[in-house]
Formats: sequence, C-alpha cells, structure tokens
Amino acid sequence: MKIAFEPPSDYVPSAKGGGKSKIWMILGGGCLVLLLLIGGLFAAGAFKAVSCCNQLQDVAARTMAAQQFALGWGTQVGAGDLDAAYQALTEAERQKTDINAFKALFAEDSKDLAASLPQLFNTNAVHHEAITDVKAWRISLQYATPSAHEMLVLSFDVTLVDPEANTFGIEGIDLDKRARVMGSEAPAREVLQFHEELQAGRYEMAYGRLPQQFKDSTSLETFRAFLDNEGSVLIGSTLEIGEISYPEPNRATVMAIATRVDKKAVVQYELQSPTMPGIQMWQIMAISPTLQTNPTPELEDEGASDGGESDGATPSDEMPENP
Repeated sequence: MKIAFEPPSDYVPSAKGGGKSKIWMILGGGCLVLLLLIGGLFAAGAFKAVSCCNQLQDVAARTMAAQQFALGWGTQVGAGDLDAAYQALTEAERQKTDINAFKALFAEDSKDLAASLPQLFNTNAVHHEAITDVKAWRISLQYATPSAHEMLVLSFDVTLVDPEANTFGIEGIDLDKRARVMGSEAPAREVLQFHEELQAGRYEMAYGRLPQQFKDSTSLETFRAFLDNEGSVLIGSTLEIGEISYPEPNRATVMAIATRVDKKAVVQYELQSPTMPGIQMWQIMAISPTLQTNPTPELEDEGASDGGESDGATPSDEMPENP
C-alpha cells in the first residue's frame, strides 16, 4: 500500500535532488524483524548460555503466538462476546470462576471496552526456569479512545496448554482503570523522536527513521530543502500529542499540535508497524500539516468590538476525523 507524504500546497521543491511535490513511501519488512528481536536479546546478555539459535526462534515464535491469542481474546471481550471468551479460560480457571462471575468482571466497563480495539501494553514471561522454557506470559492490553486521558488495562496470564497443538488458555484476570500518558505510547514516541531530530537540525537522523522506499524515491537533499526553505511549522516548534487512535492492529494515527511563535498547526502522522504482534517498530508513513496563522491582537480586538467571532480556526476545528 502506498501512502503519500504531502508537503503544504505552496511548497516548491528545490531544483536540486530530484524533488517531488508528492513523495511515496512503502513499509518494508521480512525476516529482519525476527533477527532484530533476537539480536536485541543477545545484546541484553539474556542468552549467554544458549548455543542453538533455533531455541531463540522458538521462544520468539511462542511469545508472538501467545500475544496474537491474547489480542484475539481481548477483542472478544471488547465486543461483548463473553460466552466465547469464557471458553478460552483454562479448565482450572473455569472451575474457580463460573460464567456469571466472569461476565460480572466486565459489566461495569463494558462500554469503555467496546469503544476501542485492544493494544498490547505489556508482556512478561512467568513461571519459567529458563528463558528458553517459557510457557506462560503475563499480558496486559490497553483500551482507550483517541483523546482519552484514562485507559482500561486488562491483564491476564496466557498459558501454553498443549505444546503440540500450540493452544493457549487464559488465567488470572484483572481489570483496572489507569491514567494514560499518550507520549509514552510507542507511535507517539516515534513521532516525538522524529520531531526532536528536526528541532536539533539532525535532518539526517530524522530522514534515517523513515521507510526505505521513501529514501529510495526522495533524496536527503530534497527532504532538507522542504524543511529549510518552506519554513514549515515542523521546524522550530514544540509538539503536543493530542490524540492517538489505532484503526487497525498495525496502524496508528497520531494527531499533534505544533506551536511556533508565528504559526500553529494540527499535524496528522500516519504510522505503521509489522503485522507481527509484540514487534512495535513503528514508522511514519505520512505527515499532513494543516497550517494556521495565529490571529493578531488587532484582529482579535476588532472581532470583539463587532460582537462577532474570529475567522481564525482553532486546532480542534481543523482536526480531521480519525479513520
């Protein structure tokens, strides 16, 4: 899928560097994701005693399968399909919790659970003697609407019930409401890091964070020309995360307000990650700034004396609907 990175309509690219008014990007992927995951674990010193790389691949594969199972189960819970969700409990858990008690766990928060798709919040291995022998994971899912400052966190154990069939069961369910820090969510962290690179003039670093297809079709020189010559609000500004939505498990829309002395903009960032759960390598696929010039004090005074409203749109007025 191709998604456009579109500079503001009045941008005229430099004659150098093969600039384009519309720049295309495609997210690449493949086995590199698994290699990066395993490489990161080695860098952390977690596998000093492991001699066979197949064991590491098994650990990663089991963990990702458990996360996929958890997301599917969390989606059932959010959709209110609690009879089916109950059947996913282990036999031991069903003996402790009957169907009525299970449904009562979610009754008070059913509307909030239904308002958004679950997102992986945390995964920890539990009940294991060695890192290569993990068969249970404590997984937490986040439920939050795009602009909410609170979130529901659903935590539970995913246990490998049948290693041969690769089937899982649910145990130890907890549900609680917590404060939400949008800037700490993975897509927002990528946006903020990209913005920080631009403010520091590290255009090469910001450019390097973009997908390879973007770099194949757009030179660094053209990227710099857009940022320098156009005077974009993306440069010399502060950035505040306003909304984060997850229209699909591997897509995110981050709405932010960029503020300069002379301009404001609502900036929409579209991000994508690999389809494998638990691998959150978010990349910016599209950036759409909507420029807004701050009204001058004189204009504000005139509007007040006429008893009318200012023509200047507020950031919330210009914020498009999330997909």
